[in-house]
Amino acid sequence: MSNHRGEPSTPETNSYQAILDRMGGLIESGGQEAIDSFIDERLDSLTATADSTSVNMLYPIRRGFIAPDTSVKRSFMQLPELHLNDRAVYQGLFDQIIRFRKSPGWETQSMRTLVPTAIQYTIGEYFGNHFGEAESDQANRQFYFDEDSDVVNLSQLKGKRLAVCMEKAAVAQNLLSFTGMDCRLVMSNCYLRENQEKPELHVFNVFSTDKGNWIYDPTNPRLVMAADGSVLSVGAAAYHITNEQLHDILYTKNLVRVEHQDVTVDTDGRIATTEKSERIYGGAGQSVE
Repeated sequence: MSNHRGEPSTPETNSYQAILDRMGGLIESGGQEAIDSFIDERLDSLTATADSTSVNMLYPIRRGFIAPDTSVKRSFMQLPELHLNDRAVYQGLFDQIIRFRKSPGWETQSMRTLVPTAIQYTIGEYFGNHFGEAESDQANRQFYFDEDSDVVNLSQLKGKRLAVCMEKAAVAQNLLSFTGMDCRLVMSNCYLRENQEKPELHVFNVFSTDKGNWIYDPTNPRLVMAADGSVLSVGAAAYHITNEQLHDILYTKNLVRVEHQDVTVDTDGRIATTEKSERIYGGAGQSVE
């Protein structure tokens, strides 16, 4: 295994698959009472072993589950701290998996195939915004500025369309951990838009399975769009990276470049065009300029 900074190690794939198998079994035959018991059991176990260190720029990498009473801040200027203390998020994951299980084309998909998309939809449905919006960042800052208490409960952001990368990546971190994934939350400087001249602080996730290492950006998903530009659906923006690139993300200031693809479909649902762009994720050693 590794230290708290998340040094690369062999993922515990058997544990991950066992949890997915158990979740799948509960969905098939367990009923809501059994699902409730599993959620409580899993959260108790994860909370008992979670690192209690605050999540902020002083500690730009967090491995594993973030406990419900742990302070989460994306900047030192954010006065109240966020607590990831809403159990409804994990019920939401089950709800999305069940929904996909009933959707054409998804009925026979494995849990490993289905869960990343279910996590993406859980985050979007919970916060009310499935992808980045121009006004979200300023509205998010104003929300924290106007808050009188020292703690913001996660449920205060539910459905408000205020969540940005910090909240989305933190919830993604816990959902990935909930399913048994070996994952890390990363705060660093990134270039996410075409012709972006200066880097911006961004929060994203990296995870490892027996299939390799991946960058996962829950704030900026893959988009499936109609010809008029409207968004029809989203998918998990997960990019395969090498062991060397994972090391760069965790321990250096090096930049990791990935190819992002959005697609446009025609009226028959067939892919008409594929829009490719480059995204650049900075190593956690970077600081805000």
